[in-house]
Amino acid sequence: MIRLTILDSLDLRASDGTVLCSVLAQPKRVGLLVYLSLAGRRGYVRRDTLLAFLWPEAPTDKARNSLRQAVHQLRRSLGEATMRGRGMEELGISWPHMGCDALEFEDRLAQGAAAEALALYRSDLAPGLHVTEAPEFSEWLEGERVRLRRLALRAAMQLAQQALEAGIPALATDWARRAVELSPLEEEPVRRLIGLLDRQGDRGGALATYEDLAARLARELDATPSAETQALVRDIRARAEPHALPRGPRDADATPVQPAAPAVHPVAVRPGLPVRSRWLVALAVVGLLVVGAVWPFMASNRRGGAGPDSRALVIAPFRISGADPRLAYLREGMLDLLATKFGSGSTLVAADPRAVLAAWRQLSGDAPTDLPPEDAVRVAHRLNAGRLLLGAVSAHPLG
Repeated sequence: MIRLTILDSLDLRASDGTVLCSVLAQPKRVGLLVYLSLAGRRGYVRRDTLLAFLWPEAPTDKARNSLRQAVHQLRRSLGEATMRGRGMEELGISWPHMGCDALEFEDRLAQGAAAEALALYRSDLAPGLHVTEAPEFSEWLEGERVRLRRLALRAAMQLAQQALEAGIPALATDWARRAVELSPLEEEPVRRLIGLLDRQGDRGGALATYEDLAARLARELDATPSAETQALVRDIRARAEPHALPRGPRDADATPVQPAAPAVHPVAVRPGLPVRSRWLVALAVVGLLVVGAVWPFMASNRRGGAGPDSRALVIAPFRISGADPRLAYLREGMLDLLATKFGSGSTLVAADPRAVLAAWRQLSGDAPTDLPPEDAVRVAHRLNAGRLLLGAVSAHPLG
């Protein structure tokens, strides 16, 4: 399958991973693919619409010839089956033959998998793409950037709220930070982050976040924070004690994971769900696979050179077993939650959760599904990690 990547970077690869440089070197062809992907929404686009967006200044005959040549070259590069037509006047992409991260991002959101969607949304749409003499295309592209960014921001804010309601303020803070990264000049996400930091006792972090906002607004917009944001910060500065939130799993004392033979290390966590939900979430660490226990994995890597890093730990996406569907975000959220436990002062260092998710999806076919342990080991293998942590989320009704 051809893979079109347009979030954070521009990339087009054949099914064997070969970069299709001949297409990427032609902005009009890239623009045509991007427009057919997003404006077409897996359907068709009229040729006269494409002419107006990509060749607006050219005479009609010349513009039509340019479009025919672009489609011909794309079919040569991507395969005849990738570009399809309906009648003589409509063009589209055959999605069984090509995938696009921006469409998958929207699909994940529609399925309610906000954390998986945000793993795909790394940055703005098609950075650096500029099609000369096509002002309407540039205007449309900027509008799509804003639309997708707003969807990502809404998803991050939603995940922050879900984590807060589940009694995991540290995870809520992580998602609030992501929201600020997505829209650094918007004050609502910053206020949410300031409030969460303050309620966890990090008053310095809350005030530093405000100062960062004030500096950005002054630099970018020659403006100052709103009265609402300033009032929030005055309240923080005036209070003798910070607000308090229920302690979550990241705030609890952590038992260090020691290298050992394969074993089950149960960890019970009560994240303080609202009474109305009547659920208790139990997080059970199913196993820790270490050097001696993953010998086939270790040996196969040694044949290619140095063995995996014995300090590197891959935390796999958690299994969701009979849990309240509102807690599905913990599937990937636990990666971020636990990864911070393995940093400075720890004998183990967690692999970047985004790299883990990317490798995980390569094996699962981009589907939000569990992998068998042997495939999870393959993920660790790809990331040169000598440790693998598997976990599950299960829910039990209260009384």
